Amino acid sequence: MADETHNESEAAPVATQALEDVVAAVLQGHGVTEDDARLVARTLVEADRRGIGSHGVMRLGIYVDRLKAGLVRARTEVTVERETPATAVLDGHHSMGQAVAARAMRLCLEKARTAHVAAVAVRNSSHFGAAAYWALMAPDEHMIGVAMSNTAPLMPPTGGRGARIGNNPLAVAVPARHERPLVLDMATSVVALGKVLLADKRGEPVPEGWGVTAAGEPTTDPKAILQGGFILPVGGPKGYGLSVMVDVLSGLLAGGVVGGEVRSMYRDFTAPSRIGHFFLAVDVGAFVPVEWFEDQVDAYIRYLRATPPAPGVERVMVPGEPEFLRAEAARTTVVLPRAVLEDVRRLAAEAGVDAGLVARLEAGPS
Repeated sequence: MADETHNESEAAPVATQALEDVVAAVLQGHGVTEDDARLVARTLVEADRRGIGSHGVMRLGIYVDRLKAGLVRARTEVTVERETPATAVLDGHHSMGQAVAARAMRLCLEKARTAHVAAVAVRNSSHFGAAAYWALMAPDEHMIGVAMSNTAPLMPPTGGRGARIGNNPLAVAVPARHERPLVLDMATSVVALGKVLLADKRGEPVPEGWGVTAAGEPTTDPKAILQGGFILPVGGPKGYGLSVMVDVLSGLLAGGVVGGEVRSMYRDFTAPSRIGHFFLAVDVGAFVPVEWFEDQVDAYIRYLRATPPAPGVERVMVPGEPEFLRAEAARTTVVLPRAVLEDVRRLAAEAGVDAGLVARLEAGPS
């Protein structure tokens, strides 16, 4: 995933732990339990640390808006609707997506410890943040983790001129022994919607090829994409096809909804989002010896890294490596667009968060 750099004059260094504390306090101010508020805050800040600002703290405002509108349940309720030793279907009852996803992936891993391969599908959830966060719960248990979600329609099918499919995200995390896990984390669109939102917030144009206007004309104006336009599938028909399959697994397999029945969290305040998720855990040791497999993944990572770099490229990295490196660099201080930081301050004031806690945001590394 491309590094999301910021113009220095438009960016602010923020103490990482203080940011998590403030975000959690804002959510608690709107009725979210301490544990769930801390979980959601951790996922948002972790996305910013990893350089994925599109799924970071910039999402806090829309989460609060939907909590206030009663479209997201502040107190998490998750029920098991169907279950076998290796599978389950959960209903999230429109709770916060991260709280639902955590329960679903934990159940998936628990089942995989005995069934060796397990899958959990979820209906009636909300935006669950960056998909990699959930897939990465598996490698610590010597498992391969998969997490995906459908979204409201944002893209036209190949050859079409109307939004019918979401840019449904997909993440896969593979354990290694000494190296960091291999991680694929992608939207099925050319770019995540959050990056268009971030460009709009900064007042910046977006690159050509990210999206089109409502009339199907190419544009670099993020407002034209957000106000009736569309983002485009990655790889044309390949991204379109992949998005359809994520929709089926996350929506229909859970007994939930797909396509236009999934509501936009930004544009539709008439009903809950009804988002669906799908999680998979694969116990490596059920297939091959764990140490052998993880040693082989290590060797494969080093083989890929040893590729001679193309002109202008410093070195070759493996999937997930850029995000790990950025997260390590942002252990104590994360850089946010100033507009996002001001949103956090405003939301904190509205939620009655202690001013001393907010003051810690720019008090230097925590």
